Amino acid sequence: MNNKKEKNRIVLLPAEAGALVGDNIYFFSSEYNLLYKVHMPDFSVSIVSRIPNNKVTASKWFRKMRYWNGKLILIPSCAEKIWLYDLKCGEWTDIVIEHPQIALKFWGTVFHQEHAFLFGAAYPAVLKVNLKDYSTSYLEINCPPEQKKEEEGLFCTEAVKLENIAFSPVSVSNHVMWLNLDTDEYGWQQIGSLGNAYCGIDRDEDGFWIPSWEHGKIVNWDGKAKWEEYELPKELANRRYQFTGAVCDGNKIRFLTIQDGKSLEIRKDISGKRKIVLTEETKKYVHVEHYEDGTIILMRDDAAIDVKWNGTWLKGRCGIDYKDFAAFFGGEDLWGLLAEKEIANETKIYELNDYLKMVVKNQDSNTDVSKKHQVGAEIWKNIK
Repeated sequence: MNNKKEKNRIVLLPAEAGALVGDNIYFFSSEYNLLYKVHMPDFSVSIVSRIPNNKVTASKWFRKMRYWNGKLILIPSCAEKIWLYDLKCGEWTDIVIEHPQIALKFWGTVFHQEHAFLFGAAYPAVLKVNLKDYSTSYLEINCPPEQKKEEEGLFCTEAVKLENIAFSPVSVSNHVMWLNLDTDEYGWQQIGSLGNAYCGIDRDEDGFWIPSWEHGKIVNWDGKAKWEEYELPKELANRRYQFTGAVCDGNKIRFLTIQDGKSLEIRKDISGKRKIVLTEETKKYVHVEHYEDGTIILMRDDAAIDVKWNGTWLKGRCGIDYKDFAAFFGGEDLWGLLAEKEIANETKIYELNDYLKMVVKNQDSNTDVSKKHQVGAEIWKNIK
């Protein structure tokens, strides 16, 4: 392997879970058991840690990450536990949850005082976690009567907090759940057209902005009884799995595509009139976060990130040198990863030389592949 080729081997690290802490953005890789950070504003990337006693691969373990009191809180999707990482001492703590075999466990998460509230996706409950003693309680939620009887789980999407009330739209109907974070009381509000099924939520001075997955409309809701709907352009109207979510950015609301294709914006002019604009952006977005200080972080599936930092949009890419990647995990783990992923072709990470090293080391080619996760409803029906 020549030096030039070795120098160009970069491991790209797209991620769905991220958290802003000071001048650092922490991400957990969507593919590897790897916590890393991006230092702003120069976009320097460095490895932080990995979850102990676990393998190298970590396919979509976490969909969300939050920061609280010096710790990163990793919210499980396909992972079997909640994990906390102490940034000061570098220690990991796990919180065991019931029914860890359910994939797509949680998505929307809000903090209130010393509690985290995890809204169930395929998981049919809101999980309330005491962040002081790590105790958990399950808020059993009765789905709205209009929801199909065969559906199981809450299917909540993103969640936002307004004072002591959290709001989370669902992805199977035109309902938004509200939850009183002080009393644990909850209820359902049906908004927009019956054909809507939602995929995210954000808020600006005009209320909540809620996009639909497919065949639906974008809803602007005041949080009470009034809403206004926006028709999708015909180029997008029948596209499945429309958007990653909504993010309010000054005088425009961005609805970023979750698949290859055009994104969309709703812009407000100086008169207050809004219009829908198709953007030229055709990349796939996997991560969207809008923080209270105005920072916005957008991650694409090619590990490129756009960050609104102190009011200015900056661009970078999340990748690390292969040598650093290999040194962090160690050779033996990487050979196991080759077997797990059943890699047969050369990639930017694994080349023929790596495969030959694996053969020389006589690693077991029948390494157990991670068991396929089942999604939501079938699992829950089997265990109830």
